[in-house]
Amino acid sequence: MLKSSSNSNPLTFFSKILNISEESCLSRFEKIAANKGLINYTGAIDQFEGQWSFRVLGIANDTLVFFIEGESSLENNEKQELDKFNRFFEIASENFVIAGSDGTIIEVNKQFPKSLGYKIDQIRGENFLDFVHPDDIDSTISEMKKLDEGIPTFSFCNRYRTKSGDYRHLQWNSTSNEGRYYAVARDMTAEVNSEIEKKNSEARYRTLINSAADAIYLADEKFMIIEANDSASRITGYSNSELLKMSTMDLHDGTVDTKKLSEKIGEDNLLFETTHIGKNGGVIPVEINAGTVDISGKKYFLAIVRDLTSSKTLANRFVKIFEKAQYGIALVSPDGTPITVNHQLCQDLGYSETELMGMTFETTNQPKMYEEEFFGIFGNAVIAETNKLDILLNARIGVTNRENFAITPAVLANFKTEGKVKFGGGIGVRALRPTYQATITFDL
Repeated sequence: MLKSSSNSNPLTFFSKILNISEESCLSRFEKIAANKGLINYTGAIDQFEGQWSFRVLGIANDTLVFFIEGESSLENNEKQELDKFNRFFEIASENFVIAGSDGTIIEVNKQFPKSLGYKIDQIRGENFLDFVHPDDIDSTISEMKKLDEGIPTFSFCNRYRTKSGDYRHLQWNSTSNEGRYYAVARDMTAEVNSEIEKKNSEARYRTLINSAADAIYLADEKFMIIEANDSASRITGYSNSELLKMSTMDLHDGTVDTKKLSEKIGEDNLLFETTHIGKNGGVIPVEINAGTVDISGKKYFLAIVRDLTSSKTLANRFVKIFEKAQYGIALVSPDGTPITVNHQLCQDLGYSETELMGMTFETTNQPKMYEEEFFGIFGNAVIAETNKLDILLNARIGVTNRENFAITPAVLANFKTEGKVKFGGGIGVRALRPTYQATITFDL
């Protein structure tokens, strides 16, 4: 298909072909255009020879549009080149558009309407601004003004409405010549959507990381911080921009061996407790879970740092409550071995802390039924007496086993011998638990 614009004076061209005046040529074209008729010509103009057939489609916006329908004999390099261009124009996978300076679409290749879901006759003759997304109108008009000034457009992106109502992202390279825009567009929708999803994914990742209560650091092989979340700033007191200029070693108290730490982390994930120094100089007890990650073939250190300040405070409070409790408390391992016990439990059971820590839960269930030592006073009252047997009521008040103060009432039975020695035994109650006693009494 050939086109001739008013700037190239098609009337002059056809007046030569038809050998009539331009005024007569225009009148004839108007009639032919109304019927979309044919103009036949046989002869030679300059280097063009042969029989030509032109089908006039119409004259719009001072532009004459016509088709070459055939020729009997033509030896014309320019025509052959034009045929090549027409074939390329139609088979190109990119979107080709020729439009007037007012935005009217004069011609498109098959790919352009296909990309948008239209038929060619639904595109040709329309203004391309009618297809542009409302938010992209101003920028598109700005590019049109540049084209009118002779400034080509490179990689300009806007959105075009499809027949289904959604929008495709097109990237344009355009130029202008003699009042027309010649544009080629690449459909970038998949790339744009992929980039949008990537940004959304990064935003979700950033939100997730910044929502973490623990500080999270990503550092290079020299321990220089390249990423830090919001909790890192909250815990240390440094701003994010300050942290990104620091090494993770700057946060330590100086007792960490960088080389050894790097080797240990390289072997496996490392979990340890240490202290960090905040911006205000305060000591922050922390637990660090550190390991390595591979990003695009490069090794980085990833550290999750938990602030133990609150935990330590709670632990100290627990210890105070544990020690001052009025009830016996023991922390026992699954095998029944005490991990720690409080003073009240020792007092209740009658064992020292050392003794309890060497026992199991099962043995500590049995109260200590004997007294290694007793310091205090006691008194006896005779309930019944015979020649061979005395039944006594005994009460002792004092400290047993150097730890526990107790009042122990008991009933004793003394067996008399021929001499002044009596052997006895009995049962009593101490701390609401039964005790067994054996006695030897000497009469002085």
